[in-house]
Amino acid sequence: MKANKGSDNGEPSRGRTKVADITGVYSREARNPRTKKMDVVFDITYREKVDNAWKTRFEPVGWESEGMTPRKAEKKRERRVVEIAQGTATPATDREQKKAEGTIGAFFDETIMTYQKAKKNKTSERTEARFNTHIRPAFGHLKFHQVTVDMLCKWRDEKLAGGMATATVITLMNILHQAFRIAEERELIKENPFHKIKIGKAKNNNRERALTREEADTLMEAAAKWAYMGKDGKRHPGSGGDPDWPDMILLGLKQGMRLSEVINLQRKDIVFEFNHIMLWVQKSGKKEPFKMAPSVRKMFERRFEKKELNPEDFVFPGPKSGRARKQGEASVVFNKIVATTNLNRGREDDPYQKVVFHTTRHTFGTWLAQAGKDIKTIQKLMRHADIKETLRYMNHAPGYADQVISELDASWDAPGHVEAEKESLPANVIQMPLAR
Repeated sequence: MKANKGSDNGEPSRGRTKVADITGVYSREARNPRTKKMDVVFDITYREKVDNAWKTRFEPVGWESEGMTPRKAEKKRERRVVEIAQGTATPATDREQKKAEGTIGAFFDETIMTYQKAKKNKTSERTEARFNTHIRPAFGHLKFHQVTVDMLCKWRDEKLAGGMATATVITLMNILHQAFRIAEERELIKENPFHKIKIGKAKNNNRERALTREEADTLMEAAAKWAYMGKDGKRHPGSGGDPDWPDMILLGLKQGMRLSEVINLQRKDIVFEFNHIMLWVQKSGKKEPFKMAPSVRKMFERRFEKKELNPEDFVFPGPKSGRARKQGEASVVFNKIVATTNLNRGREDDPYQKVVFHTTRHTFGTWLAQAGKDIKTIQKLMRHADIKETLRYMNHAPGYADQVISELDASWDAPGHVEAEKESLPANVIQMPLAR
């Protein structure tokens, strides 16, 4: 976070406002580097001896959105003043230098991950996994000033040459850039190398593939066989396997559920009394009730007849752990199931045509469009916050435009060619032919 510098005479810099009735505490509006939104930051001011001269310092101590208040800021100022009086305070320049000497990995853990976990951000687990897997081995042990533009470009190019999708590489670059941006805002680095790199955006991050009814049958049959697959990839009746996958895939095809929603589904989310299943809605940011498809209801009834669950129990726990499945591991298993079929034959080089679990959700939306459902209904059932996400499904309804045109044409029959009635002329007027 970039702190505004105060003058030696104690006058606050532009933008700061003195907090009433509290000594040495100011507030100002600034963009929070973590949330990327305008926020209120509190600064404390005190006099500190640097190079045998007393100077007024303004030190940022926290953001309003993260729980900082004027009273908390006042207590921090009191502790700082006592440290200075006792001679135990570390000068501001040394404090900033010590932070700058920390590694990128430690800085990432202290800033980005601490904030995301405190806010219970849904993507925190995935962000941490990506950083630990791809970024930390390359940059985690380095300090910010050790990273150059050439190092970043070489690392990026190696990831692309290794077959990593462009969209994934862009995501990794943005995660690392976020750490550099926060360090820059806090004046821990003099130059941000990312200013000389054009990260760009992925051209298309939407799945294009939708399954036909026959392909969906093939996928369900492969999932059913997977329950009896051994480690050698051959079918072994009674081997245990993982018999939950046909039911999990059914929720993607019949309810449009995401893999994360399926593996985190709990018994309390299934309400038989109202024929509801509670699903996450982007727009409201909470779970809302949705009607269960008849086949989905029968599936749940069959499962709960065999084993009754407590409200907090997961419907599809890991076969070995009994706890919630990890999304990455579940995706790997799904890909192995697909590999036993020919669904991806000829599409190995196109990531947006390959069948992944999200393909089942995309298929759900596509089938709705093919059935002639209106776009608002599809948006509701897909639980999209923005209707722009839903518009792409209209492209998958081949006869939709023809149907609309035909209905419009039939709604009003234009009159045929009507000849103008000849006006009756007086008897003494001769009708003359029209000139050409």
